[in-house]
Amino acid sequence: MSQGIESETVNVSEYFRKREETAADRVRRQLQRALYRSWQILKYALFVAPIFITSILLLDLPLRLYDGLTGGQDNISPSNWLSWGEGLLVLSMPVLICITRCHGAVYAGRVMGVAWMLTAIAIVAMLFYLAPQLQPGDMPGVRFMVGFFVSWYIGQLIAVHIYDVTRGGRWWRAPFYGVVFGFGVQALIYFPVVYSTGGGLQNVPWLSWLIVDFCIKAVLALAFLPFYRSLRRSLRPHLGLGGY
Repeated sequence: MSQGIESETVNVSEYFRKREETAADRVRRQLQRALYRSWQILKYALFVAPIFITSILLLDLPLRLYDGLTGGQDNISPSNWLSWGEGLLVLSMPVLICITRCHGAVYAGRVMGVAWMLTAIAIVAMLFYLAPQLQPGDMPGVRFMVGFFVSWYIGQLIAVHIYDVTRGGRWWRAPFYGVVFGFGVQALIYFPVVYSTGGGLQNVPWLSWLIVDFCIKAVLALAFLPFYRSLRRSLRPHLGLGGY
């Protein structure tokens, strides 16, 4: 009985507060709420953007860590296409999955978009600063940059949404499916765009590269699961779903 009286009192107080609130007060309150939400997104983006920026700066350094997995076949060794920059960018998937766990896929997508925007601004500023020292061969081709940015952006977006819709049930399902689908979409976009020209293909085994690349990243998705499980208690899940 007392709880019902308290709730009615709260509703009455809220009613009169709204009646007394002027149009300027409502605009000020909504503006403060929008600024607070924007700041929260920006804080996460400032954490993610350095990963993106550093990865782009390291795109010309081959990553030879996984070359032994191909049995010494130089033509399909991962260092032919995998760089330290892309190896670092792989970490962005788990980071975005953790943000999605706490705030949902739409929120994580906004964080990702702002982070890429900050990255683009930083890279353009660096290019203007270094322009007098750059040689014609220092810049990557347009095809590579389009394939790189589009594939990673769409892959990350797919990852957070697949994670969000598969949450619940077994704890490992959503993070594994999210990361694997994200990496799969990224590879399916990146390799055809970068290594195909017009109606013909470049003289590289890009289909074999795609398969090896996806297998490596699928193993990394499995390696992420123990870390995800250890973080479940400290990362409060968005909208519950049984803690998953």
